[in-house]
Amino acid sequence: MTALKQAGAKDVRYLPMAADPSVHRPLELTKVEREEYGSEVSFVGAGYANRRAIFPQLLNHEWTFKLWGNEWEGATELSSVLQRNGARIDTDTCQKVFNASAVNLNLHSWAGIGLDPDGDFVNPRTFELAACGAFQLADRRSLMPDLLAANEIATVSSSGELPGAIARWLREPEQRLAMAANARRRVLAEHTYVHRMRDLLSQVGVASPDRIGAVLRGARQSDALALAADDSFPSIASTLRTFPSTKRVELKQLAAQIRSRGPMGTLSREDLMVLMLDEYRSETKDLV
Repeated sequence: MTALKQAGAKDVRYLPMAADPSVHRPLELTKVEREEYGSEVSFVGAGYANRRAIFPQLLNHEWTFKLWGNEWEGATELSSVLQRNGARIDTDTCQKVFNASAVNLNLHSWAGIGLDPDGDFVNPRTFELAACGAFQLADRRSLMPDLLAANEIATVSSSGELPGAIARWLREPEQRLAMAANARRRVLAEHTYVHRMRDLLSQVGVASPDRIGAVLRGARQSDALALAADDSFPSIASTLRTFPSTKRVELKQLAAQIRSRGPMGTLSREDLMVLMLDEYRSETKDLV
């Protein structure tokens, strides 16, 4: 968020991920399902570098451990616990694993080894597990305390803490159930996608009360956009004024106009940002 503000964004706010209670919910599993999907310790996710380095230390303990997900090719140490030969797991299977496991590990992906010491954002799995009423053991994130409290989610700050934390929580089933119930109540009250969309629309309205109405009325003509850009992005405002005043200007048209200056043209930082966004639009086939 600091980097975005330094880049010129005037109003930056964090909109966390969330859960869908119609999908992520407690399930009544059969005995057969519990045997297939259940274990004392489980993890569902892809084989990122930090997870490949951490999980071997969880083998050869007194607990059962099942690893679900894809992209674990070459992780031979984990082949004994990898389920379905590393096949991609669908949502229904995820929910059954969450509900059938005593301790659900939730380790955010990181390109380094171990746990990210500067990890901030909270992944969607955090809210999905909580909505299922499933106990989870996660890596500590700087933004977590504002979303879930210590009596709602268990955390560790280093990979070395994991074996001891797992052993501890397996010994305390009643506290696990209480924490999972607390987390589910919190998510249903504050962290569903309905809450997130309300927050988003509320913040857009607070920051710019007429913004949505202006867009719906078509207030994206070059003159209106240029006027809005005058103070903060003068080079963009100048480019916008090369269009007819009532012409509706989209990102791809603005980028094309900047490119038309040719290889000898001088580009501002804002011009370069527009070109970068247009490249992203083109690569993702976005219709912006």
